[in-house]
Amino acid sequence: MASRSSMEGRAVKGVAVSGAAARGATARSSGGTQGFTLVELLVVLVLIGLLVGVVAVSWRSVLPRANLAADIRVIAARISGARSEAISRGSEYFVHIDMTSGEYWLETPFNAKGEFEPNVDQRVNMQRTKLHQGVRFALVTINGEEYADETIQLRFDPLGATDDVTILLHNETFDQYHTIEMLALTGLLRFHEDPNFRRELVDDGDFD
Repeated sequence: MASRSSMEGRAVKGVAVSGAAARGATARSSGGTQGFTLVELLVVLVLIGLLVGVVAVSWRSVLPRANLAADIRVIAARISGARSEAISRGSEYFVHIDMTSGEYWLETPFNAKGEFEPNVDQRVNMQRTKLHQGVRFALVTINGEEYADETIQLRFDPLGATDDVTILLHNETFDQYHTIEMLALTGLLRFHEDPNFRRELVDDGDFD
């Protein structure tokens, strides 16, 4: 029968061997996990890059349409604001449109001191705005007269009446058109996606 000391020696040796094996297994397991994580990281980075590219392309296609919609809203606000100011202050207001530069602004009847100014050159102009890149004034029609590359003005009298006006905007990126229509007697605004929209003018013969 083996002595107690020899049995304890073998037991200790067995524990040592088992510990070494466990450490080796742990090392192999740890090494395998690190390699797999690196691959996962690379895959995630590639997917993120692809998603960023798709989002960028989508944003570039959406942005021009958003710019046209924003310009329509701002022009409508300028026109409505000019009419409201003319009525509330009992004076003529004008919206100027420079079709070449794509700028438009409000002309008030007052000078810098807030006094009524009969001299047009001394009047305060405000709210100067420029169309977004890729959007332009394609055509402005006032009482049936068409303007394509001039600086024109829209007049609002103290009663809120104005001219029959249509403003055709062109989004050059997508060749998209939108028409803003202003009704003469009421100053109300209507919006049309038809680039060929024309409203027939009313004359005295229509009431015979």
